[in-house]
Amino acid sequence: MTVASRLFLRAVPLAGAAAVAASAPAALAQTAGVLPPGIVVTASIDVSHDSNVRRFGGSPYLTGSAADERATPSIGVTINKSLGRNSLTLDATAGYDFYRRNTQLNRERLGFGADLGLVGGPCVVHLRPTFSRQQSDLSEYIPIENGGRASLNNTQQTQSYAGEVQCGDRYGLRPLILGTHAVGTNSLPQRQISDYRTNTYGAGVAYGDPIYGEFALRATRSDTDYPHRPASFGNGTFSMRNISLDFDRSIGARLSGSVGVSYIMVRPSDPVVRDSNNFGWHVDLTATPTPDLQVAIGTSRNVTPSLGNDSVYQINRSYRLNGSYAFNSRFQFSLAGSISRTRYAGSIGYYGPIMSDATLHMLTGTLTLKASNRLNYSLYGGYQDRNTNRSIYNYHSYFVGLRAALIL
Repeated sequence: MTVASRLFLRAVPLAGAAAVAASAPAALAQTAGVLPPGIVVTASIDVSHDSNVRRFGGSPYLTGSAADERATPSIGVTINKSLGRNSLTLDATAGYDFYRRNTQLNRERLGFGADLGLVGGPCVVHLRPTFSRQQSDLSEYIPIENGGRASLNNTQQTQSYAGEVQCGDRYGLRPLILGTHAVGTNSLPQRQISDYRTNTYGAGVAYGDPIYGEFALRATRSDTDYPHRPASFGNGTFSMRNISLDFDRSIGARLSGSVGVSYIMVRPSDPVVRDSNNFGWHVDLTATPTPDLQVAIGTSRNVTPSLGNDSVYQINRSYRLNGSYAFNSRFQFSLAGSISRTRYAGSIGYYGPIMSDATLHMLTGTLTLKASNRLNYSLYGGYQDRNTNRSIYNYHSYFVGLRAALIL
């Protein structure tokens, strides 16, 4: 599998704690860069209970029931095909969330990601569109002061259109150019000050070797603006320059992974917000010591705009550890843990008391029964909590659920 395909698999978004928990075995497989060949269509139903669906603890701005049950029917399509010299990788899902008590959170859940590789002469063009639409992930949002439960009633939509051209032989040096247009929007008018547009362009060189693997050196510039942010809030635009080096290699059948390091220079237009020069990285390693056991670790640090906070930009850092063990051909258990830390730069306190930093912990266990070659059942449960610089935004929750998936 190419570097581009692996990057696509890491870029496909996963939405909601219950969805992540239910798909833990699939997530482990994708970490290893594996998709079933051909076309696979899956129908599923996910039913869960969460002790705190609102994701808030001490906030005085919210009323109503925190505990709730949710049902999510969905259908998914994955495609992994060679089209002559060309290739297509695609992952799309469509579903709907139904809550028993907090019905204002009922919302569609849509996701799409693709990587189309087109070969023309000595060049390969990769086109990578992505799209996501769903109720906002409330672990990433803060309630609007005095907005009550209505302040959580928000549909978040993100989309990006990326392309990269590499020219040259499969092995050896290949010059490349790339570009991306990304947009993030909120449906709630009060939250639209955080809508953003980002344009990225750059160039670099890739190198492939059958022994040492794949390398790619890229230099990019990204410009982000907030089209609905009033001038009275300050100039929220920022530019970012990034020099990155990525490495991808499989070591036999038991170890595979990708590693990248970058130097990130952030330049906000608002003089009140400080410049930032720092390192970023991503590490994703998957080991299969035995046919029954798989372990995956990962860590990353990057800079992005924020749809859930009124900051100019946010710095994200994460650490992940997943393990999966097959007791036999029918039963599999997986355990996934993660720590995500976010620092918000340039928050103005529009929504309420400023949240400048947040740390989210999550632990999920999943037991999967393969009833047949087409039907799987997954029982999952877990815990998550968020700690911030403001105690009113701290929360914790327990969740448990059951998911059935049928390959059509």
